[in-house]
Amino acid sequence: MSTVYSPSKKWMKEFNTEKINLIWNHLMSTYGKPTKFRGVVSIEFEVLNQIFIDNNLLEIENIIKKLVEGDMLIIRGVLSSDDINLIKSEVKNFRESEPSSFHKLTDGVMNFWRDITEEVSNKYAVPQIKKTSYWFPWDKRSLFIYGKIESIYRILKALGGRHPNEFEINTPSMGPVDRVQIVEYPAGTGKLDAHHDPSHNQRLIMSGYMSKQGTDFIGGGFWAINNKGEKINLENQLNPGDFGTCYADIVHGVDASDPSGGSRWFIGLYSNDSDYAIDRKTIRPA
Repeated sequence: MSTVYSPSKKWMKEFNTEKINLIWNHLMSTYGKPTKFRGVVSIEFEVLNQIFIDNNLLEIENIIKKLVEGDMLIIRGVLSSDDINLIKSEVKNFRESEPSSFHKLTDGVMNFWRDITEEVSNKYAVPQIKKTSYWFPWDKRSLFIYGKIESIYRILKALGGRHPNEFEINTPSMGPVDRVQIVEYPAGTGKLDAHHDPSHNQRLIMSGYMSKQGTDFIGGGFWAINNKGEKINLENQLNPGDFGTCYADIVHGVDASDPSGGSRWFIGLYSNDSDYAIDRKTIRPA
């Protein structure tokens, strides 16, 4: 199956994953694995992009240090409002064109969506209620979304110590595969309980935000647990078009919004174990 990614950029060819992993290993041995949220730092997407184009290891190390200490990095202005409107429109059209279904991550699987209601929530390792569509790089219908998130996907892989285009051409029988989730959390019910994301394929969560608390939906939303055991709601610091990243083991979740408002929209970038993996790792409850 062919990929929809564009050719590699110059910085990717020169990127040294060994140096990045040495930084991660040194900082993790010094500070330990982060499981609790500390605070928020932010950076403009253009600035972060230039850091990787310049292969600025000093700045990359500064960012990794903050992530190891438990910070969440908010990357401002990754998606435009036009990008967000297109993504939402395409997802809605896709959901109208075929019924909700479920498919294992095996060779031949194509894009699908599932209405994860209260009735099917217990089939998952972590209770959740949402409408989720799954987009694979080998399905030509994914072209519109991979074209929008290609740059941030590669940068976040690189920041986490992977080669920027690692897994891009994989199919399930080859090992871990890239998969984008586009999620609508319905007003009043949409939620995702406390959990850790797996960190063996990607150290970092890669989350994009496509709605605004107080404008598109009321209350609820994304939160993380700090070292005092407090639930810190972060939605008031997030804007549509931003991406957020933190260490995958930090406890986080999504609370249901007020039923009087609208839906919360989210995009997640993942490098998943396929269902051929002997010891397949997925999210786990906290």
